[in-house]
Amino acid sequence: MGMNMALRDHPTLVKPRIAPSAVGQRGLLRLRRCVARLEDELYQMDRRVLFLLLLALEVAIFWVDLNTEPTLIVAPYYLVPIIFSAWFLERRITYLLLTLAVLARVYAYWDMFPKTTHFLYWHNLLTTACAYSLVEVLIWRVKQLVTRLALHADYLQQRGRNVGRRRRLQATIRRAVPADAAAILRLIALGAEDGAFSRNALYEARQQELAVLITHSITEGNGTRDLWQGGRTSVPMEYWVSEIDGVVAGYIMVIGVDAKKDADRELHAIAVAHSHRGIGIGSALTSFFCAHFKQRRLIVACKPRSRMMTMMERRGFRQYASAQGYSLLEKLP
Repeated sequence: MGMNMALRDHPTLVKPRIAPSAVGQRGLLRLRRCVARLEDELYQMDRRVLFLLLLALEVAIFWVDLNTEPTLIVAPYYLVPIIFSAWFLERRITYLLLTLAVLARVYAYWDMFPKTTHFLYWHNLLTTACAYSLVEVLIWRVKQLVTRLALHADYLQQRGRNVGRRRRLQATIRRAVPADAAAILRLIALGAEDGAFSRNALYEARQQELAVLITHSITEGNGTRDLWQGGRTSVPMEYWVSEIDGVVAGYIMVIGVDAKKDADRELHAIAVAHSHRGIGIGSALTSFFCAHFKQRRLIVACKPRSRMMTMMERRGFRQYASAQGYSLLEKLP
């Protein structure tokens, strides 16, 4: 007896207990899986087969209703085929099953109480029809709510993926170094081929000149620009690149509007390599420009009614002037 007590009281021999909440969560998870599996099978089932099964179920309930004692209430069981039909089948089929269920229930009532007054027959007909119709409408509303919630959940999930992708792309953006000059020059040439930049960038002499200017701007942080109101001046100039797997996939050129170092900033150029288009690099670079220089007045020049103009307007930019065939947009800090 003493040995048994010692073994029982030993802490290492006590059988661990599973928390009731954990058991409930496991059971609920299994139930959800079973319901989801059943729902998938019903959705994949042929509509005509499912209708015939529900009709057969309704006939079986009607037979039981006719052959049972009045003390046994069968009326609620007619709701089973109506609920399944309202969830998985078309409305016209649900209307048919509901009408048959109401008529079957009224006939069963008449068979049980053949000497009842006409008022009670009509009362039974109306109450049964109202009750079954109310359940039918409730199921439709729940189905609509579930569908909306599922669509909203898909939207939030997709939005979460997009946010995660944008963050990953934002992490690829860095300040350009002199070694990036050749890659930036190639992107400028691609932009010239697409018509976004001047085709002068395709000529070898101009490319050599641009290579020197880009390297100088990256190293010194300034360069010379043509002003929108006319003339030329030296302004702050920065290049930012998006590097993916060691390859410069896109770049932006950010310059000052005038010679003041702490003044406004203009998104002067943006380009993305053909091999990296369609994954959000251009949008990420634009968002980086808006976030990194958000304490300044931001300016961007776009072709009127262009995709770039639409994208910038979604980010809060508004047109304030036009010059040289471009719409000048601004965003205040």
